Amino acid sequence: MWALTVGTVRDVEVDEVFVVLEGDATVRFETGESVDLAPGVVVRLRAGERTEWEVRSPAAETLRGGRLRRRARPTALPVCRTKPRAGSRPG
Repeated sequence: MWALTVGTVRDVEVDEVFVVLEGDATVRFETGESVDLAPGVVVRLRAGERTEWEVRSPAAETLRGGRLRRRARPTALPVCRTKPRAGSRPG
């Protein structure tokens, strides 16, 4: 979870996908693109993107979101090996 209060802030992003939970804002990118943020909006940010966030939430005065970040290196998962049941035949 994260939260931003009313105002404007600049940031350099990491790989991230987030969904807006509450609030009202606009995120602007160096490319000139912008995304209006409101509850339910899902946004993907890419590492290195430079953004400007304008948060306008007079009621709650906060923009809240939940994020999923992509790991820089995949985590190795353990291999699950099971023993055959007694009396069973493979294949």
